[in-house]
Amino acid sequence: MLSSEKPFVSRFLLAMILLVSGVIVFLCISTTEIVAGCECTSEYAEDPKWECCGTGPDESCGCARCGSPSCSTQYDGSTCTGISCGSDDPAPTPVPTCTFNYNDITLYGVGDEKVITTSSISLPAGSKILSTAFNLVSGENIASFNPNPIVNGTTITTVRGEVIGGTSIYSAHMSLDIGISCSDTLSVNIDVPPAWCQIKEGDLIVGHSTGETNASVIIPVFPGSYLMNYDTGGYPGIPVAARSISTLPGGISTPFNWKVENDAYAGELPSYTRLKNKISRLSDISDSGDTLDQFEITHSGTEFPAGSGYHYFTHIGDVSLQEGSVAGGTINISNRRVIVFVDGNVYINSKLLLNKGVGLFILIASGDIYINKAVGGADDFIPDLEGIYVADKNFVTETEGIDLGADKQLHVRGVVIAGGSSGFGVRVQRNLAYPDIPSEIFEYGVDQTMLFPPALSDQSMIWKEVLP
Repeated sequence: MLSSEKPFVSRFLLAMILLVSGVIVFLCISTTEIVAGCECTSEYAEDPKWECCGTGPDESCGCARCGSPSCSTQYDGSTCTGISCGSDDPAPTPVPTCTFNYNDITLYGVGDEKVITTSSISLPAGSKILSTAFNLVSGENIASFNPNPIVNGTTITTVRGEVIGGTSIYSAHMSLDIGISCSDTLSVNIDVPPAWCQIKEGDLIVGHSTGETNASVIIPVFPGSYLMNYDTGGYPGIPVAARSISTLPGGISTPFNWKVENDAYAGELPSYTRLKNKISRLSDISDSGDTLDQFEITHSGTEFPAGSGYHYFTHIGDVSLQEGSVAGGTINISNRRVIVFVDGNVYINSKLLLNKGVGLFILIASGDIYINKAVGGADDFIPDLEGIYVADKNFVTETEGIDLGADKQLHVRGVVIAGGSSGFGVRVQRNLAYPDIPSEIFEYGVDQTMLFPPALSDQSMIWKEVLP
């Protein structure tokens, strides 16, 4: 209510009164006159920035913002009602915002990396990205993020797998130079890397005319890696298959990418029976028993032929090659040349090494050859097995199985031949945590073939110098 009996505080007033359709509108042009006891009954009444203004009960009254030169009201003769306050304040400036989005990604194992960029981004005009930070929202911390310099107005970030298996949610926070930030979330999945093997300094032949006539090579080589590896300056081996050869997403070899997709290999394959029949008196060969360790391999066996330096063992039934009471350890035959015939399965539970170019080891089994999961090591270019391994059935690289990515790399230097009949072959089963490292390496050992015993060879070469 307004009362003329109440004192009021006088201010300079420059006003204009308009009569529009019987309604008095009071417009403050510059300063306002504050009336003691004047009540603003509008929505602004609780806002201390608003003041009552007017000259008395018979005059107009209104509501003015502090420092504002204008106010207006509807006056019913006694009370300022239906107040509609004007303002010279400009319309509020919209708060600038930004948005962006990252697509979800999948990595394969520890060490796998992908470069990600924003799939969509919207920034206020003229603004620039200062930084992008990533934080774990839910799940295990399985990945690391390395934001790179800003390129063409977007962020480029390298994401690296740190733990194998699992999916986690991360938030991405982008800060701009105008003092605002925005965020998004992305899902990171670390999948088990596809297992793959590598052939070094030799050929890979799959299938045979007497068995798997339509065999294919399908090995998912890691991107940027190659199935056939060789020393600089040389030439790569060649994968040979009757049907097709695929190493995607990796390559076959660089820069050649040589391969043979043709009729199945028709050459004669060595086997237990075929090689055994070359020994005239196999019954005279020492029986190895069901276990062979380093001492027995290097001190026993039957030299055949006498004085040849080749020492033979034979056994009917399964045999384990193991140094010590548990799987692991190393059997080193040094300079000895050893041939073992087993009419059964063989379980290799220790590494088997020799002196390159001097020592020889040949294992020939009528059944399977199993390589214990404890036999292996780091990706250090050092072989874990050396020699020639012939299995009528399977050559199997055993795996941890349960703990994916916990397998050791197996490096075999020599020759591996398996699956003389249909349905058998080399069974690579290991899976490393690091996807860019092959689980198995099969390196051709030319010295082992050069030292192959003449008694087991198809042809014997006699070198004789004659005068011209």
